Amino acid sequence: MPSFRRVLVHTWSTDFRKATKIVVDQELPKPTVGNAVVKNHFLGINATDINITNGGYGRTSLPINCGLEGG
Repeated sequence: MPSFRRVLVHTWSTDFRKATKIVVDQELPKPTVGNAVVKNHFLGINATDINITNGGYGRTSLPINCGLEGG
């Protein structure tokens, strides 16, 4: 069965490594009407992701997926 990995923000912290963890999901998401599932080989972590983990844009409910840029 195919699986995928994602970076998940699980706690608020100024230390990106402490705030995040890599999660392995066993099932690929199923596309819904008007959407597609895209296979990425890499994701980019940038200043926006780091600011999200330390609450720089406000604090919403956790967990949050990280990696706004995919490749």
